[in-house]
Amino acid sequence: KLKRKRRKLINRIIRGILFTILGVFILLLILTGYLFIDRDKISERVLLSLNDYTRGELIFESISFNPFIQFPSMSMLIREVEIYENPISERNQNEESLAEIERIYAALDIRELIRGRVEVSRMSLKRGKIHLIQYPDTSINLMNAIEIVEPLPGKYNEEKELENVDSPVLDAALTPPDAPEDPLDSSTFEINLDYIIFEDIELYVDNRLEKNRTNLIFSNLRAQLEYTPEAISSNLDTDIKLEYLQLSDKNSINNLDIFLETSLVFSRKELNLQLDPSLLIVGRSELNIEGEVNFMEEGFIDLKFSGSDDNFTLSQMILSETGLENLEKGDLYFRGTIKDNNLRGFPVVDFSFGINDVRMFVPITGKHINDLNLSGRFHTGSRKDFSAAWIRIDTIYAELPDGYVNGALFARNFNAPEFNLNLNMKADISGFDQVFNIPFLDSLSGIFQTSLIAEGAKYHSDSGYITGDYIEFDIDMKTGQILTWKPVSDAQIIKAQKKT
Repeated sequence: KLKRKRRKLINRIIRGILFTILGVFILLLILTGYLFIDRDKISERVLLSLNDYTRGELIFESISFNPFIQFPSMSMLIREVEIYENPISERNQNEESLAEIERIYAALDIRELIRGRVEVSRMSLKRGKIHLIQYPDTSINLMNAIEIVEPLPGKYNEEKELENVDSPVLDAALTPPDAPEDPLDSSTFEINLDYIIFEDIELYVDNRLEKNRTNLIFSNLRAQLEYTPEAISSNLDTDIKLEYLQLSDKNSINNLDIFLETSLVFSRKELNLQLDPSLLIVGRSELNIEGEVNFMEEGFIDLKFSGSDDNFTLSQMILSETGLENLEKGDLYFRGTIKDNNLRGFPVVDFSFGINDVRMFVPITGKHINDLNLSGRFHTGSRKDFSAAWIRIDTIYAELPDGYVNGALFARNFNAPEFNLNLNMKADISGFDQVFNIPFLDSLSGIFQTSLIAEGAKYHSDSGYITGDYIEFDIDMKTGQILTWKPVSDAQIIKAQKKT
């Protein structure tokens, strides 16, 4: 009898467990069925509720939500997305969208979401454009759009609640703004973006403060981002097409291929950014950079960089398109540091640079510039007006058409320049204005010859005069009009006089 009672008790326990499991399974099945049938409406409602809390406006054509296809991750696909800086009630007719994306896909881990951690196993943006604007007051349209705002009074009324009584899922917009628990509290909130992809995303940057523009195309960007209460870490590699970069009113950079590979960690407690060895390739120019920056009140900058440029892509401010097209060989190199022991000061950039074995064809004359070599060092100093800056060029040498150039230069205090210069040059400069972006050469041609020695020289911008301890200055320039200029030699004041 005792065994029979024990067996019955065990059977009851087993049946109880089975019924409990079956009940949970049926409940889960019902919930699953509801989520599957009404998944798109639920996700659309939650996503659009973001418009109640931000200044900008999110619009999309359709959304597909599937919580099971990649379980335990739930996937979301949004098509034809538009983001505006202002809601439709406040924006004018001429306001363009901040972003237009054809397709956004994301997969979120449900288990991590319950724990207050957003873990996106995959996120992709395909085919679209992003238009960033910095206004004259330094504000940025993107930051304006995501600015948190208080919902309008009456947002949480009975009428809106009645609209949603058929849904067991509470609309995110119905959650009071003063809810006791904030799931996005920065002290606990975590985000892990395992795999981010941009494909054919155009970025337009309109800096109305500095009055310049930049157009970029991200043909392929892959990144990883982890955000925790302690740190933010990221890895990134991307291929970028630089369509247009405005350098000044007259100069710009066009159609450059850029590759960036970098890895960084930002400590939120110490406010310290650690940049691992990173690579930036612009055309055939390479820049390697690594180091750290501390953003504390008594922070610091300690970076080092090096690079090379075998087709002078970075020299478009000096060489014209014609010059770059006719550059047959050569290499530009640089290496240095960026340091600042107190972020309140001005970062000191100190680097050496050089040009090796340059050969360039001058189309108009059919002649060459050969064996151009230059080496030097540049130091910015710690003053914002560059009054403590200096540059030293140890070697300038080249074989020029019908002549040569050799010399050396030391200059300091770029606010009120002081310099020592030793330069000897003779050349047919016809066509130089087409290969160099140097205003002095505009429309000049013929034989140019100069011998210049200056020691302790100073340039006075107010008068245009040069004074110095010792100056010997001789120019013989034969242009199409055969004009000859012969400045006088004077240890005190030099001013050009026309030779008669």
